[in-house]
Amino acid sequence: MHKKKSNRRSVVNFLQYLFMVVSVFLLLYLFEKTNTGFIMIGPEGSYKIIFILITLKFLLDLYTFGVGLISYSLVFLYIPMISLLCFAPNGEVASLFNINTRLINEHFYSIIFGSVYFYIVWTYLMFFTKKNYKEFDLMVIPSFFNQQKSILATYFFSVLALTSTIIYKPTIPGQSYITLRQVDTLLPGSGWNMVVVISYFFVLIGVKNSKLRNFTIAFVPIWLIINYARVDIMGIFLFYLLYVIYSKQLYLKKNWILDKNIMLRLLFLLIIIISLSYIGIVRNEGFYFKFEFFVKSISALVNYPTIQDLIYSFAATIEVEQLYGNENTLLWYLIKIIPSFLISFPEDASKYVQNIIHTNYGMHLAAEFYLNYSFFGFLIAPFICYFMLFLPLYIMRSLFGSLGTALAYYLLIMATARIYWYGYIYYIKPFFTIIPVFLFFYFIITKFENNLKSKKVSQARRV
Repeated sequence: MHKKKSNRRSVVNFLQYLFMVVSVFLLLYLFEKTNTGFIMIGPEGSYKIIFILITLKFLLDLYTFGVGLISYSLVFLYIPMISLLCFAPNGEVASLFNINTRLINEHFYSIIFGSVYFYIVWTYLMFFTKKNYKEFDLMVIPSFFNQQKSILATYFFSVLALTSTIIYKPTIPGQSYITLRQVDTLLPGSGWNMVVVISYFFVLIGVKNSKLRNFTIAFVPIWLIINYARVDIMGIFLFYLLYVIYSKQLYLKKNWILDKNIMLRLLFLLIIIISLSYIGIVRNEGFYFKFEFFVKSISALVNYPTIQDLIYSFAATIEVEQLYGNENTLLWYLIKIIPSFLISFPEDASKYVQNIIHTNYGMHLAAEFYLNYSFFGFLIAPFICYFMLFLPLYIMRSLFGSLGTALAYYLLIMATARIYWYGYIYYIKPFFTIIPVFLFFYFIITKFENNLKSKKVSQARRV
């Protein structure tokens, strides 16, 4: 049995090294293409071969990393390449914008290079640092099982999660997204979504038999979803899947990924994804069911409107950089970690581009690096990204042990969609603002509860 696993691992490693060689030639080809100027994209372009190679690499990566955080993050890097390589050549990406500006056509191979380079280098960074399920996720997930001690902390953070959810989305569900977007949060500040997400972590690690905790666990994601806040809660479904895999020890089984329990939960996860897609389709008209939109939500998964906006924003970013030069948006993060109610800080990179060329917001990670450092930004993007995403995890582990590890890993899962499509601020800022405050309250409450228990025990002994 051990020999079969070793042989399988050797085959996977060989294929990864083989793709590394192929990737070098692919990137050299794309680099040459980025210097050819305006590209008239035709139906028989070499991008089809590029798509096949990237898809094979993606499937190999899913098998290599397993059901975990890294595979989840790779989805957000791979999906834009589907739209870019399969639909953009036919004019089916952001056509309302691109039909006039032709920006996607003009910067087609630059976008491909930036996306493909980031994906390939990122996967090999994960490969060589052993971020697969059994050597990364499985080492972190047990941390969630060691914290369920304080009933007072469970009550406190359950109330906080429920309250902040209503503050963040105070409207009655069912209205259109356009209507809801005009409604401000009940209290000032732009970080209420992260207050919800982080307080929800302390609810998850709370005492299991608490009815308030169980109600909060169900209420928060449902309320956010029906108020169209899909990105804020998307990662929780992956977390639940990982939780089940570990708690039932399914990873110990032979071919555990094909286990019936896993397959059923993956099917459930697919249903959730389709549901989130459906919500995105109907949100401009209101929350209701229509079979025509349900079918459209399935077909839209391979060329989702949000992805199209992301690609057009990528093209617009390259155009803005070439017209106006570099902008130091990455340095702005040093200012933006300060709470918004204390200081007014510069707009993020996507807003900066949007003010010059109209887009629908959003920005690929590689695009922001191009905006800051031109083509050199493409080359350093995955390495800086690795540093910015995983350094907090190691710091939290060294400072707070298993609790810090669990919290940083959870936040990385919850912020993945925003990081890859909107920027780092949703992940970095909480470590300087919300998390220190919440940890302070958590330690104070648990210490107070432990003191009460100690007093009761000492009194009982005296009696």
